[in-house]
Amino acid sequence: MKKSFTLKRKKSTNEYHLFKSFEVKDNSWQTFSSSLCDTSNMDESSANSKFKLLGEDEARMEVAKIGRKVCGLCVSHLYATPE
Repeated sequence: MKKSFTLKRKKSTNEYHLFKSFEVKDNSWQTFSSSLCDTSNMDESSANSKFKLLGEDEARMEVAKIGRKVCGLCVSHLYATPE
């Protein structure tokens, strides 16, 4: 199963959070409603995504460019030991 990540800004804090997405069919994706850190959800996020459907390596590079505005707990999930 392919997985990717979407980065969205939480309206109340202006902090960015990562959401995991997975491919359900060819070019059809489903995004989890809770962020990787479980402190933000899609309903609390701005309509626009900073990025969406990036692979793990690309997501790491993009959040590094953005810096401290990205939730540290979410970022830590990009560096977790592979399953």
